[in-house]
Amino acid sequence: MELGDYLIDGHLIVERKSVGDFEASIIDDDKRLFTQSERMKHRPELVPILVIEGDVFGRRQRMTAQQITGAITFLGVIQGMSVLTTLDLAHTAYMII
Repeated sequence: MELGDYLIDGHLIVERKSVGDFEASIIDDDKRLFTQSERMKHRPELVPILVIEGDVFGRRQRMTAQQITGAITFLGVIQGMSVLTTLDLAHTAYMII
């Protein structure tokens, strides 16, 4: 899929990230999460949702709490993504269903 991990009813696009992948997708050189969110922003027929799987503040390794908060705030307020956190894969599946 070009954007996101799941497309629901042709309108909801869900990008799923583990805590480690969330951090990597923000601070690695390609900053792919911001690129993805920008592309989603320009697709008005889609409702973008980011699911961060796990305790994003408790399991962080590469980012400060302030950096995580800033990234989530940017994605939600500026990019217009809904940002949800889940406990684990089973909880993510429950939320998507």
